[in-house]
This record gives sequence, structure tokens and C-alpha cells, in this order.
Amino acid sequence: MKSMKTILFLAACFLTASFNIYAYPIMNPYYPADPPSWKLWDTDSTPVTDAALIAPGQVGSLSATAVTNNMYPDDMITPGKFMEFKKTDWVGRKYAGFLYDVYCSVDGNSTTPETPHSYIGGGYFGDTLNTLWWGSSPWINAYKGNIQSDPGIDKFGVNFTSQSTTIMGHDIANSGTDYQYGTLGVEKRWYFKNCLRAGPAHISYTEFDDVKMDDLFEAYAPCYFDSLGSSGSEVYGLLKMAIAGAFMPIATKQELKRQGIYIATLLYMWKACLPYDAPYESELRHRVAYITNGNSYVATKTTHYNDNFHMFNDALHMGAMVAMAKTMTVAPPITLIREVSTLTGTKTYFNKTCALYQQAASQQVQVVVSVSDSYDIQGRPLTFKTKVICGNPDTIVSDEGGGDYRIIVPANAKLPDCRTSVIFVANNGVYDSNPAVVNIYYNTRGAGKQVNYRPVYTGDSKLSVYPGYEVTFNLRANDPEGFTCSFYKRTEDMGALSGNTFTWTCPTSVTLGEYTVPILISDGTTGTSNTMLTIVTSYSMAPAVDEFAQVKTYPNPANITLGATAKIINLTGNCVVEIFDSNGAKIRELKEAEQTIPNGGMIEWDGRNSRGDLVGRGIYMYVLKSPTGSKKTGKLAILK
Repeated sequence: MKSMKTILFLAACFLTASFNIYAYPIMNPYYPADPPSWKLWDTDSTPVTDAALIAPGQVGSLSATAVTNNMYPDDMITPGKFMEFKKTDWVGRKYAGFLYDVYCSVDGNSTTPETPHSYIGGGYFGDTLNTLWWGSSPWINAYKGNIQSDPGIDKFGVNFTSQSTTIMGHDIANSGTDYQYGTLGVEKRWYFKNCLRAGPAHISYTEFDDVKMDDLFEAYAPCYFDSLGSSGSEVYGLLKMAIAGAFMPIATKQELKRQGIYIATLLYMWKACLPYDAPYESELRHRVAYITNGNSYVATKTTHYNDNFHMFNDALHMGAMVAMAKTMTVAPPITLIREVSTLTGTKTYFNKTCALYQQAASQQVQVVVSVSDSYDIQGRPLTFKTKVICGNPDTIVSDEGGGDYRIIVPANAKLPDCRTSVIFVANNGVYDSNPAVVNIYYNTRGAGKQVNYRPVYTGDSKLSVYPGYEVTFNLRANDPEGFTCSFYKRTEDMGALSGNTFTWTCPTSVTLGEYTVPILISDGTTGTSNTMLTIVTSYSMAPAVDEFAQVKTYPNPANITLGATAKIINLTGNCVVEIFDSNGAKIRELKEAEQTIPNGGMIEWDGRNSRGDLVGRGIYMYVLKSPTGSKKTGKLAILK
């Protein structure tokens, strides 16, 4: 048996072998011609002249960025920085740089001449970046236009594009049209031509409500990129991926562009490098929309909720992408799906990287798909992983052999309206792929949309620990629809998480005080929330108390036509209860301090809404809150 040192040495040789550019046949599923139809600026730097071109200070012609304006990535020079750039190229340069990247804004403004609405940013603001940067220099080719129609990508070789409009997000994911607002159009006319189409989710995914989800995506479409926020958010995501591409070895980046798989690679890197303590197949890495600056979540322009579920250490993310790019001498594989048979379920569309089916109430969906069209440009053998990242937990994915997989999504009356997303990931022994996804959307809209309530945390929230000892939190969450909740943590946060248990060993030299750790919560059906654990380091500890351990509701159900009231008892003082109807609308708020006996340990509900009207028969959800921030959720049944 080979020693571990020998294995590591052989692996290092394998990873550092030169990428033999142009030695591989083009395997692009839409454009197998060699040479490809799109402009490759590294082999053809001839300026492009076209009346549709509008660029900063330049109308009608697009030329390669002047060498004097380019920034060349270098290995770390300044201690404590993870990337650095120099203003002049040098003999033997090993990183590709930005020289041949092109950005197009599909939005304009009112200036004369009209210029792009937004640019890829002039600098990255991670906390470990060297201050040497490009400032306002036009380091990347840029113009405004419509890249789907002529002159398009073929003529200009566009790699990144953004559009600040609400006609993005779910509008694209839910449509299979061969157009700029459909998944087939994006996949065929951008993704497999090296162009990343990005936009802000805006109304598609918002965090306005602390009780229910606002998520209009019926499908997770991995061929394009949505950000949570507005223009600045989407182009910041493009900036980070452009930086990662700049650190690739020259031959790798050239071959990825020649093959039309540059964007598939960048999207894979984005997902694989997100700093969460979770595997690549985790739902955290495969979102319908991403925050792009992990340190500053701005999902909406007004009050928002669930911040910590989206946030992460931005510098860790960028640093991991740079580190991966530097050693990428092997191209990641490409996963493709193909419809074999649709046995039950209504097909909305079926493309090469994304499919969408509709599932009606009481209906089982069963489809057979194949991944046998997937490929690796260097001919490496592929293995496949599959995972149900969200949706119906009873979904069955079985390997039928020969690259075929059978997906069975049974009926489940407890499900809210949500997508079941099954991802397929190819692995070539070095890298995973950007996934291909089969989505099944549970659609009860004909009977009234079923709200997806957020899970509510009910476990340990605040514990104390002596220096030098370990503290253990038992994590629990209640999902109003009854689904099992999972817990996650971010890589940069202290402690360790295993299943439903969080532990942290307190150093003996710790500074006494309070420490907080955000815990991310998912009910598996796209319902998410988060909580904050508080750890008190002290030499005089008080035992932790579950404030709601003795809370009870009675009578439940309550017959309000007979004069009964629903009571929540054994409260701890100054508690508040919010009551919501089946659509997730808040209908009443009651305070313990305003009861007949103020802070007497009970809140009583007479079955009326905030207008004084008696509510109808049905199930109502309540959220109980204490002054310390603890929460408890439950259901109240009303009879009439």
C-alpha cells in the first residue's frame, strides 16, 4: 500500500499538471463547433465596431482594455492579505487577470450618451484585502446593450451582465421560454456562452414577515444568479466571481471560455466556497437568491427579518474562491439532465440544467431522468450525487442504472406551497459540478395558497459556563406545519454543531462576558429562520431556565359561540402573544400586562380580531414572546 506521503505527492502532481489548452474536443451541448461562435478576446483582440455599443467615453467601438489600465493578480505580498494586484504585467505570469473579460449592463440611464446603469464595482471591500486596487480605472471592458439579440455575445464575447429590474427572479425561474426571461433562453443564450446573467430578486424573495415566508420561486435554476438587494448587490456578486476568474491559471481560463463553461465553473466556485459548516449538497449552498456581501444583509429597503440565515464572512468566501482558482488546473465537470419519461405530474419545462413540474393537491409526481449526457472535457470518469435540498421529505430518488434516476414525490397534505428541488451533482475525482435540478412545485393555489410558516426556536437560548469547561445547548424548533427542523452554523462562528447539539469549550483565558452565536434553522420545505445563542462566561453561574416550560393552552379547541375563551397560562410576566390566521396574517396582539389581572401569568383570547369581529372556525397560530426574547409557537383551534 502506498504511504500517505506518496498519495499526497501524486495528488499534488496531478493537480498542478499543465492544462493542455485546445487539446480537448468541444463538448458544449448547444455549441459543439470548433472554433466556437463567440469572440475570444485572448486569441482575437481586433476591436469591435457596432452602432449598438455604448461604453464609458466610447460610442460605437469596443477594444480590449489598455494594458496600462489592467490589474494583474499576484500571490500575497502584504502580510495578512489574501489577494493582491500589481499594475504591470511580468514575464512568466501564471494568473489570467481581467484583460479579456467583458461586462454588459442591460440597463441604461438618462445621460448623453447613455451609459450603463451600473458597473462591476471599482473595488472589493473585504477586511483582508490589500489597499492596492484599481480605483476608477476601466479595468474591464464595459458597454450597454441587449446581448440576446445582435450584436450579442458572439460579437462582443460578453462574460458578465446585469439587469436591475423586478422582471428577474421568479419570472425567469418559473418560465421555460427560449427568451431572456425564461430558463431555456438564459441557459442556451448566456450560460453555455460564458455569460453570467444576474439580477436582483426584489419581490421574488423578501424577508418582510417574521412569521411566514415570502418566496415566489417555483424552481431553483442553477444557470443564472439572483442577489438579495438591488443593483449594487448583483454587481458585487459579479465582481467576486470576476476576481476568482482573474486568479485562474491562464490556460485554464482560456480553455473554459473556449468550451463555453466558464460561468458554470464560477457558479460552482461561488457555491462550494460559501463559509458554512455544511456539505456541498446542503440547501445553504444552493439558494434561489444569494446575499453577495455576506457581512451586510440588505434583502429589502425596509425592515427585514432573518438576517443571520443569509449572512456569512465575506472575506472568508472571497479568500476561498481565490485559493480554489489559483490551483484550478482541472476543469470541473458539467451535469446535464434529460427527460426519460414523465409518468405523473404536469411538466412546465425541461431543459438541460433545470426542469420544473407542477404537483396538484393529492397528486403523486413520478418522473425518470437521465444524467448520461453529463461530461468532463478532459475525459475523467464521473460519479454522481443526488440530494433533495428542499421540499417534500418523503421524496424518493432511486438509481435505475445506466444514468437513469426515478424521482417519486408523493402527495403530502401538510406541505405548504413550496418547491421540491432534487439536485444532481457530477464529480470528476477533483471537483464537483454546478448542479442540474429537477423541481416539483406543490401547487394548491386553486384552493387558496397555503402559507409556509417559519420554524420557531424553542430550545436552549442562554447558558453560562465556567472558563475551561464545556457548555452544551440542546437545540429545538417547532415547525407549524409539523416538519422536522435542521440546524446549521457559519464557519467563522465559535463552537461545534452536531445534529441538534451545539457545544463550545470555553478557554481558561477567556475574557469574561457574553458571547453570541447565530444558529440557522430550516424546516426543509423552504421555511427558514434563525436564533441567537447567548453564552455567559462567568465564575458565578445561575442555572438556565426554560421560561415557557410550564406554558399550557386551554380549552383547545375553544367554542367561542358558547362564550368560551382560549387561555394561555403559566406565563412569566410582560409576555406578548400574536395570533395569525391560516394565511399568515396577524389578526390580534394581546399583552399580559393589559389583561384583567396585569401580569397575572395568563393571556386570554376571546376569539375576536383586532377590529372586534369574531373569527371563523379553524386553526390559528400563536407566537408567544417574553421580554428576554424567548419565543414559543403553537396552535389554537376555534369552534363555532
